Amino acid sequence: MEETKKTNWLMPTVVIVILVGGVFFTTKQNSNQVIQPTNIPVATELTEVKDATEISVEGGMFYFKPNVIQAKKGEVIKITFTNKEGFHDFVLDKFNVKSKVINAGESETIEFTPDELGEFEFYCSVGDHKQKGMVGKLIVGN
Repeated sequence: MEETKKTNWLMPTVVIVILVGGVFFTTKQNSNQVIQPTNIPVATELTEVKDATEISVEGGMFYFKPNVIQAKKGEVIKITFTNKEGFHDFVLDKFNVKSKVINAGESETIEFTPDELGEFEFYCSVGDHKQKGMVGKLIVGN
């Protein structure tokens, strides 16, 4: 009978220890995670070339990829815009940037130097593509 009493308190104690340890381990692991926003492709692979930074931007049916580009004020930017489907252009009014309207499979490189800090919209000016969501953001920092 004494052994049954030991078993009765031992099992719940072991379960509680395992649960507390699991919660601690899970919390400890998640505390180092960095939460990234989803569905916002960002130009992370910037290639510095002598006097310019090159960025590849893909366009398709009502999207730009990446749709957020980061640049530095005063730095020469070369954007190679590649159209994957349909026909599109790349327009950034603030810095007077405008590609030709290009067909699927074509590319065009545009070069400019942002001279102002801030966030600026780029878009496709073909038909109602901008209204259908073919927009992005250039973020110019120091």
